[in-house]
Parts: sequence; C-alpha cells; structure tokens
Amino acid sequence: MLDLSRLVTIDFETYYDQDYTLRKLSTSEYVRDPRFKVHMMGIKVGRRKVRVVPGPKVKAALAAIDWRTHALLAHNTAFDGFILSQHYGVHPHFLYDTLGMARALHGNEIRADLNAVAAYYQRGNKLPAVLDRSRGVPVLFQDLYDMMAAYCAQDVELCHAVFLDMLKQFPAAELGIIDTALRCFTSPRLHLDVPRAEAELAREIKAREELLFRVGGTKSEMTRMILHNGKDAALEAVRKKIASNASFGALLNEAGVDTPVKISPTTGLETFAFARTDLEFTDLLQHPKKRVRELVEARLMVKSTINETRAGRMLASARSGDGTLPVLYHYYGAHTGRFSAGDKRNYQNLPRGGELRKSLLAPKGRVIAICDSSQIEARVLAWIAGQDDLLEDFRLNDAGLDRDVYCKLADSFYGREITKADEMERQVGKVARLGLGYGMGHRKFQHTLATGAMGPPVKFTLAECSAFVNTYRHVSHRTVQFWRLCDQIILDMAAGREGSYKCLRWGKNHIQLPNGLSLKYPDLRHTADDEGNLGWSYQRRDGRARIYGGLLTENIVQALARIIVVGEQMPVIARRYPVVMTTHDETVTLPTVAGGKRCLDFMIKVMRTPPAWAPDIPLNAEGKVDVFYSK
Repeated sequence: MLDLSRLVTIDFETYYDQDYTLRKLSTSEYVRDPRFKVHMMGIKVGRRKVRVVPGPKVKAALAAIDWRTHALLAHNTAFDGFILSQHYGVHPHFLYDTLGMARALHGNEIRADLNAVAAYYQRGNKLPAVLDRSRGVPVLFQDLYDMMAAYCAQDVELCHAVFLDMLKQFPAAELGIIDTALRCFTSPRLHLDVPRAEAELAREIKAREELLFRVGGTKSEMTRMILHNGKDAALEAVRKKIASNASFGALLNEAGVDTPVKISPTTGLETFAFARTDLEFTDLLQHPKKRVRELVEARLMVKSTINETRAGRMLASARSGDGTLPVLYHYYGAHTGRFSAGDKRNYQNLPRGGELRKSLLAPKGRVIAICDSSQIEARVLAWIAGQDDLLEDFRLNDAGLDRDVYCKLADSFYGREITKADEMERQVGKVARLGLGYGMGHRKFQHTLATGAMGPPVKFTLAECSAFVNTYRHVSHRTVQFWRLCDQIILDMAAGREGSYKCLRWGKNHIQLPNGLSLKYPDLRHTADDEGNLGWSYQRRDGRARIYGGLLTENIVQALARIIVVGEQMPVIARRYPVVMTTHDETVTLPTVAGGKRCLDFMIKVMRTPPAWAPDIPLNAEGKVDVFYSK
C-alpha cells in the first residue's frame, strides 16, 4: 500500500561532457565510471517542498531517511536508483517509475520523456536551455548552479505531479512488476565467470580476424599489408571493404557470382540483397567455391558483432563497481507490454547453450533457478480462439498420455506418424504451430523455414509450403475464425463500437486487457500502402503501422502471455525468491544452495497455475537449478 508521506521523489544532476555521456555509454557504464560526479540532487519527501542538495551533502541527506520504510520515485528510476545503490548504498523499500508508467498508459500516443508526459497532463514543462550549459563543466559557478537547481527542482515537481495523475488509472499490481524489473538493475546480484567470458571474446575476435585475413587477399598480399600498415589497420581496411555494399558486390563478381539484388520496400528501387534474411544471399553459404562461402561468412560477421560487443560490455561490468552484472529491462518497452532490453545489452536473447549464457554466475551461497513456461503463446492462442482439440492435446501431453503437439501437427502434413526422432519433420510442425497461428502465408512460411528464423533451416517449394498452410488452416479452423473476429474488432475500434469476448473488452481505438491496461490503436484508418493496397493502419510515434486480423491476434496473444508469466506468475515468485532475470516466458531467481530444489518446485507450481480470467487454460513449465545460467 502506497504511503504518500513516505514517497521520496528524487532527481540527480550529474557531470557529463562530449565523450562522457549517456548517448555514448550505457547507464551502468556511465554511473560506474571514475568521472562520475553528482552536481546536485533534488529531493521531495511526501508533499513537502523540493530541496536541492549540493553534491557533497547528498550522502548525509540520504542517510537521514529510513529507506526500510520509504519508497523512491523518479522519472527513469533505473538511472537515479542505480546511483543510489552504487554510490550511496541506498536500496529503497519500493521503486516507482513514471517513465515506465507512461510507456504502459500512453506508449502509442506520446513520447515517454518527462517533458512530453507533463505537457500531456497539463502540468507544465521542463525549464528549457539549461542542461546544455553544464556540459563539460566539472565545477558549477554560482549562476549556473542556481539555474541548474531551478531546473532540477522543476523536474522533481513535474515527476511527482504526473505520478499522482497516472496513479489514478494505473493498475496496482503492475506497480509491483515495475519494482521487480528495476531491482534486477538497481540491486544487481549476478556475477560473471570472467575467464569464460574472456575466452569467448577472444574466440570471437580471433575468428573474425582469421576470416578477414583469408578473404582480404592472398596470404602473401595480406602479410605485406600487415607488415607495412600494422595488423589492426590492415584488417580494418578489409573490414571496410567487406562492409561496403558496392565493394562487396564487386568482390562477389570477381569470384564469379552475380550480385544478389531485391526491390527495396522503402524506396521501390533495386538495391543489394546482402541481409541475413535474403535467401538468394544466404544460399551462397552453400556455394561450391570456398572463396564465395568465405566472402558471405565475412559479410555476415562484420555486420553482426553482437556477441563480441555484449561480451565486452559484460566484462566491463564485472571489472567495475562491485563486479555485479546489472540487468536492465524497459518495462512496457513493447506495444504488447513485453519488456525490452536496456543498458546497451540484451540478456533476453542469450543463445541457449552459448558460452556467454553459461558465464552468468550465482553469488557465493546461492544457485540460479531457471523456470520457463512451455509453449505459452501456442497455449494462449488455442485458449483465446477456442481451439479446444489443441487444448486437450496439451493437457494429455502434459500428463504423459499423448504425443508431442508439434509431432501431431506434422502428422497432418506428412500423412504418417511423426516422432521426436524425425527431427526435420517435427521442426516443420513446430514452426507451423508457432508461426502459422497469426495468419502467415505460404511465401513467408517458406522464407521462415529456409532462413532458420525459428530453428535450423529447412527448404521447401512454394507448392509444398502452400499445402502445409492449407492443412494447418483446415485443422485449426477455430483459430482462423478468431482472425475473422479480430478483423471485426478492428472495424469496431475504428467506429467506436464497444464489444467483449472472453477476457477482452474493446471500444474506440483500444482493447482492454484483464490486467486493466490496454492495447491501443490511435487514429485507426482505412488507408492504402505504398503499393496501393487498402488496409487498416494506426498512428504510432514513429509513423503509421498496419494492422489486420492475424497481426491483431498476435498482439493479443503476446499481451495475454505476458500478463500470465510476467504480470501474474513472476510477482508471486518474487515475493518468496529474488528475481534477477526474466525473458518473455522465463523467470530466473537466486535461492540458497540448500533451497534450490524447493525453489524450483515452487516456481514450477506457480507457472503451472492458470489465471483467474482463464481458469481452463492448461499451462506447463519446466526448469533447472545450477550454479550458472545453464538452461
């Protein structure tokens, strides 16, 4: 229960310059940097007047507050809360964040920065043309300090005011989710296996250098380049040549390959087809000429250095501060309510079985308990669509009384019983079950299988993929009917007609979800796309976006799956065990070594419990306990 008298609203103003800035550094890198310096802190306790405390006196001001009973409020609490924990040892009783609240309430309507939110609620504006004056100034002269203090105090008042405005319409349960997500960052507890991460980084760098050496010229040519210009300069010259579309196309031509091209969906003009999703390009990985294969591998490698970058940032974290790994999630970072990754690294897509995943360690005396919800989207889709035969298949399979649902769907494709030993056939069934439920057509299905977007690459003709799609729609007729219902919901939202179905309620430009928040589709219109095809679109901050029955189905399913796992199950787990990470369908905690199995059993029980608004949905979960992030 929120006690407004014990709500502490804070805003820090800190030193920054042209190079030392949040535009170039992640939040954790910036706060843990030796250059970090607090100019001042604006603080408002309860409804009292804002005080602006100069940097040297901040520690004493914070120490005067009993943080065991007082909560923190800020706009972007990840930043201010991380400063509190890293530099002052402060861990508030609860964390509130107006940035996250604004994303959830108004994500498709306005920007979530404090100035935009304050203007939306008619609370005023931030003071203009002040902050830039402090750039590169380590010690503020008095006039600048006074201007910055007024700026800081205004921010605190705006944050407090919009919080009270948003609180009136914000679901109380979601506030706890914000707190849990923020604590993964502001009170980090995971550690890094530094030797393992260093070895992975060294392996990535070595593999890239060896490949660039091989494609840069003959062995003698590359040796001369390195002797003349140095290793780094020589390899960088090759990297630039591979990264340039024009020069890379010329290299392919020299190797006897026609340059792959496509029509750009943005310009309508012919352009190079060098992306990982361009089949004609990735097919060259199977080319009979080694030179061609290595050129394509090199192009893909220089255009995707995510593993190398992530390893470097993880090692930087382990070598700074207290050595813990802060894990930042943007609450409601996606339209459907899913978290998005922050701090310039993404812990949500660490490859299963990869070395970086395994390098995440529990602190001494703890283990990592990982539990994930089995096929959550497929189950939610079957429930919301009323695909009762599939729900029964899930129930029986969970009880060990029937076969795998992916194999059973593949039966329909191949006309015979598919088992888990039929790896390719089961993979097709899996991609179909997870992808075709949102109206995917045969061409996209073919592309998804061929590019390996959802598993190992598998190639089929268009005719074969068309047969698969038609078979899926025949055996999943209730799902197809739900797409048509979603088409009608779009019409209703555009016309302002109210309606309901199961746990959903809709009206003008929105669908209300069972957690009290809504999927929003502002300014729905029937418009033509770039090719003149008519369809529905809605306004987003970054432009208009298309919407149709299959896509709305996907939005609804992802939103409901998120409510189940993150909105309802994770908070129950967090009340007993510290949550340190999460993905879209997974929760990760840190129980004691002795309590690891008990924790996992509890997590599985929680994640198998259906929500009150869908009591008949069969849910399942599985997990593992280890000293590192192994699942």
